[in-house]
Amino acid sequence: MSSVFLSYSSADLETATAVQALLEKRTYTVFRDKDPEAGIVGGEVRTSSEALDVRAFAPESIPWPEIAFKTTWWALVDWLAKRRPDLPAPSGARWSSDSG
Repeated sequence: MSSVFLSYSSADLETATAVQALLEKRTYTVFRDKDPEAGIVGGEVRTSSEALDVRAFAPESIPWPEIAFKTTWWALVDWLAKRRPDLPAPSGARWSSDSG
């Protein structure tokens, strides 16, 4: 069985509910970003035992050498390539997009 994460605007609640029902009929497990029944609700950015420091950065100001996890680095590289192709590839990271 496959899982799907469904994100939607509050204005599209009716459509999101219909899409969820259709997917569930086809045996998908659906997680919605605003589904109080499933326990997934909106939140706020905050520190935790896994994130001792939380800050927002403009795309051109991402502190590449400080990124602790290569999966985060790869996700940001992918996001930037799609959203900000005008920015140069990051440098100073511990990994490259082709490293394992």
